[in-house]
Amino acid sequence: MIHERLVRLLKDEFKTCLAEEPGFFYDGVEVRLKNGFKLTFIYPKEGEYCFSWTLEDREERIDTAPLHRDLKTFPNHYHTGDGEIREDHLTSPQRSPEENLRRVLEALLERKPLT
Repeated sequence: MIHERLVRLLKDEFKTCLAEEPGFFYDGVEVRLKNGFKLTFIYPKEGEYCFSWTLEDREERIDTAPLHRDLKTFPNHYHTGDGEIREDHLTSPQRSPEENLRRVLEALLERKPLT
């Protein structure tokens, strides 16, 4: 299952950045990072995903719901904390789940802009 692979990656490559053990819920995984972010991800199958994160009261996410066909990165897109929907250049349905998770984590850990 994809989620078990991704939790293994968290524990192997990002252990020192985790504030607590990743937790499974009915269809995904939630993890708290030492820098304050809470990251939740759902990966029902290769190429379909949702990464959402919160810091204090701001929530943002990247997902592949096939809704925003006008974006060059369709189907993946970025929901900003201000309610905007933008192209997502961080993740890609063509990348492995592990690579997408690494890219999201690295951006959150470095607090890099996600657009």
